[in-house]
Amino acid sequence: MLEKVKKYYRMDARKVALLLAVLLVFLAYFWVQSRTFLTYKSDAAVSDGQLPELLEGQEVVQEVFVEKDGLLKIGIPFRTNGRVNFCTVSVSLLSEDGRLIQTWNIKGSLLQDNSYYTVELDRPLKKSRGQTCFLKITSDAKTGSGVSIGTRSEGAKAGLTLNGAAQEREICLQLTYRQGAGTLFSGANGFHAVVLIVLSCLLVLLLPALSRLKTEYSFLAIWLLLGAVFLYSLPLFRAPDEDRHFYRACEVSFRQWVSDTNADGVGGSFLPMDGVELEKLSSDWQTYSENKDLQKISKGTVFEEYPNIALYSPVSFLPQAAGIFLARHVTESVAAIAYAGRIFNWIFITAILFLAIRILPVGKEVAALVALMPMNIQESVSLAPDGQVVAVSLLIVALIVRLRHGQEDRMSAPQLVLLYVLAFLISQLKIVYLPFGLLYFLIPWERFGSRKKKLLHILLMAALAVGAGLGWLYVCRRFLTTGGTDAGAQLSYIARNPIDYLNVLLRTVFEDGGGCAELMVGSLLGALSIPTVTLFVLLYLCVLFSRFSIQHRKQTREEIREDMVFGLVNVLLVLLIYTSLYLQWVSPFADKVIGVQGRYFIPLLLPLFFSLHNPSVLLEDGEKKNCLSLRTAAFLVMVNVCAGASIFFASVKPGV
Repeated sequence: MLEKVKKYYRMDARKVALLLAVLLVFLAYFWVQSRTFLTYKSDAAVSDGQLPELLEGQEVVQEVFVEKDGLLKIGIPFRTNGRVNFCTVSVSLLSEDGRLIQTWNIKGSLLQDNSYYTVELDRPLKKSRGQTCFLKITSDAKTGSGVSIGTRSEGAKAGLTLNGAAQEREICLQLTYRQGAGTLFSGANGFHAVVLIVLSCLLVLLLPALSRLKTEYSFLAIWLLLGAVFLYSLPLFRAPDEDRHFYRACEVSFRQWVSDTNADGVGGSFLPMDGVELEKLSSDWQTYSENKDLQKISKGTVFEEYPNIALYSPVSFLPQAAGIFLARHVTESVAAIAYAGRIFNWIFITAILFLAIRILPVGKEVAALVALMPMNIQESVSLAPDGQVVAVSLLIVALIVRLRHGQEDRMSAPQLVLLYVLAFLISQLKIVYLPFGLLYFLIPWERFGSRKKKLLHILLMAALAVGAGLGWLYVCRRFLTTGGTDAGAQLSYIARNPIDYLNVLLRTVFEDGGGCAELMVGSLLGALSIPTVTLFVLLYLCVLFSRFSIQHRKQTREEIREDMVFGLVNVLLVLLIYTSLYLQWVSPFADKVIGVQGRYFIPLLLPLFFSLHNPSVLLEDGEKKNCLSLRTAAFLVMVNVCAGASIFFASVKPGV
């Protein structure tokens, strides 16, 4: 056993350096974010006046009441009177008993008019809360070369003196505090911080072993650990529209498949959420901890609105609804019920992704790169069905490539049934992804048994997918139009002016395409309000680009036709995504599509890869290796644990 462990952890100096680099990057990023989190700056008061020019022999003393521990910086609003002042300003901080804490000498020529100049203590005052200090300011300036200081009289407290004379105003100071690390590692914040650090370090330590496993198993381990990182970093209802997805999943758990409308025609449903305040479970981890046992499902019902989510087929919420259904029979806690829905959704997506990468004969590493994008991980551990769309699309592509290039005998009954199930699922998750069905034509007729059987089955699958998709659109047609839009007018405009509409699409791509690509990876997480490391997002796009570089080997006509089918699917998907948003969300005749989210394009990446890299060529080039490289695994871990840290620090509450 020990020998096996040694085998999996046998590394040369370069691999050790790589792992240390990943660990150091994460710890450095965590440290930088924690310093920002632990630093608090008071609000700056608005000046409505200023003291006279401060000259030699004069003394300004401001009483400073310190509200928090860890006083670190003091911002002073100097006024230069629109000139460069060649003088020295001396600022001293004294304790309540007159003891000198620190002195700063400032060159008057460095001060800017109407701006704060900040002086910093050598070390924070650890036990400063509730103390009263005194800020003494003097100068050696002569008349015409001195500075002044901004003050306010409205709402001012006593405590400002000029040459010993009390002033009915106060200096508009801005205080900065830095709290101790104990603030971060206490209460709910501490629990989640420790879990994040432990999981991240565990991932790095496991990388040598994971890089020697088959790709699907190393992916599964990385996926589960990173999913846990995001679960412990992202509070409930912080993913895009997650509160509305929760309501829709709850509705399905009560076996109500189609949403209702209220008197105003807005989609939603009557749910046992009377008095429930979801924001108390989503604000931050401390607030969540204080309210998780207080927010309970009610006896009475209240109508909850979610017009855009009412469009979603109930099939999209079956995993979440299953978890919610079971949890409702065990607990009344809304938090526990929501987490049950999250976890069931995550398990369902995990199983599909694992199967997809397992059966994929080539391109496993690219599939892992697509699945392990920070944005996709976040969506997969939330209550939203977007992660299901990615998982199902990857499985469709994987199964098609498997049947075409990794299998020579006739397909089994389970494989045939799976093709039907996937066709149905993709039509119910989001109908705009129906073009994935065109890939079915790439399956050789030998897998069906005959050309006639292939044609029959594909026609039946197409009828199932299109019929189910259009059927659901008919059922939910009253939810299709939102305020200020007119889908009929937009469709008529597109039909009459296809060239103008092409201009609309191109303008959208050229103006918003770069930001959309960054969002696809995860430049903004949470409710698209939490920035991550832009450098890592750009590196991720560069890694994808390097994998997608077009091969140069001459291809056969059959291989070119296959590439064209993958390419056609991508073109149709892009057109449908943009057009559906144009019909539903844009006012008539607008010159740009709005509402485009980067995550909508994640399912397109694997077929895009195979449109540029024919599976046959990859097999010939030795791309059948079934192992996730250490460099790729390390990169994925580094990007995602730092993204998890970004989410965590946006989800914790500063101490008071």
